[in-house]
Amino acid sequence: MDYNRIIYPERAEYLNEEMFQSYKVFLDHWNDLATKLKSNFEETVLRRVSKSLIIFGEQSCGKTLLANKLTQDFKETEESV
Repeated sequence: MDYNRIIYPERAEYLNEEMFQSYKVFLDHWNDLATKLKSNFEETVLRRVSKSLIIFGEQSCGKTLLANKLTQDFKETEESV
């Protein structure tokens, strides 16, 4: 049996390339983090301190992947409303 070799993208931005279009990214393990980020963001907006949230981390920790997922979820929510 011949298996295709799995190629991992070097950066999250590359997931948009044609060769990675069939890849699926499961982010269920981020649910707790997303809840905490949502709480922190809502607090800053309610206090009128800021309307932005900065996420800091080392290279390859998933910042871009998280940002892309947030953007995708936002667009899906916006379209359903």
